[in-house]
Amino acid sequence: MLRVENLHKSFGGVHAIEDLSIDFAAGSLSAVIGPNGAGKTTFFNLISGGLQPDSGKILLDGENMVGLSRNAIVHKGIGRAFQVAPYSKASRWKKAFALPCNRLWDEPPRCTATSP
Repeated sequence: MLRVENLHKSFGGVHAIEDLSIDFAAGSLSAVIGPNGAGKTTFFNLISGGLQPDSGKILLDGENMVGLSRNAIVHKGIGRAFQVAPYSKASRWKKAFALPCNRLWDEPPRCTATSP
């Protein structure tokens, strides 16, 4: 079970996380939702070891993970994945038009695409 107790994280005068306490039961499926600037990313960075809290505890099966490295946290079963788009807008545009364009001519290199 993952438990967060009285977690605090500030950046200068901005309190991104203030006195957060929450339990995630073993085997549960949970969501963290909120508007932009609510502290969701900060929360995930704290849990995964990317940031250290100003105060509070992050407990996994009763063990406080505050101060552990990201590697140590990953070995305990908590990790973070980032959503990365495989292609830039220009690359998608080029792929979308390359095949029809190349079919128009006998020499495919003549047909090049640039993003608008």
